Amino acid sequence: MKTYTLEELRKKNKLTQNQVGEHLGVSRQAVQQFEKGESSPKLSTIKRILDLYKVKFEQIDWPD
Repeated sequence: MKTYTLEELRKKNKLTQNQVGEHLGVSRQAVQQFEKGESSPKLSTIKRILDLYKVKFEQIDWPD
């Protein structure tokens, strides 16, 4: 199974960090921090990420 980083998924879906933030209910800065591994999303935000990108948890290469 191929895995994707959050940034790859965002770009694959032709979305900006602002657009992703609006969908997730977080700021653009929060999206940037999730992508860089500087911050971890809450469980409720993870569920929204999976819904937005139509992927399973295992398909995301979560930053350490």
